[in-house]
Amino acid sequence: MASRIYRNKDIGKHIREELTCCITGQPNPVNHHLIGYGYSGTGTKAADYLQMSLCDSLHRELHDDGWKSFEKKYGRSQFSMVAETLVKLHVDCVIDIQDFILPEWLYSELSKFTQKLTGQTYEN
Repeated sequence: MASRIYRNKDIGKHIREELTCCITGQPNPVNHHLIGYGYSGTGTKAADYLQMSLCDSLHRELHDDGWKSFEKKYGRSQFSMVAETLVKLHVDCVIDIQDFILPEWLYSELSKFTQKLTGQTYEN
């Protein structure tokens, strides 16, 4: 049976080639799919628009130490980093956020991120 999870290889390619790490700002990050929060499990992976850009060492740390420990250590949730990455993908015309039915938590994170950048909120 074919997967119903949204897949788009251009998203990962753009993250690796054009974005920087959400935490360190280093170039050439790796693309990390959201884990935990019901988005991961054996043989499963979150939709491709639920990715974030992390440098290789932080990506390995997240997987090695676990997402809860990682989020506590760096004071950033994966949700906030997914929102940051999604906005950048939208601005760079890789995807159009309006094409997706996004989870409610993501609208909240998008609003926080865009307000931080522009002083405006994002409405769904």
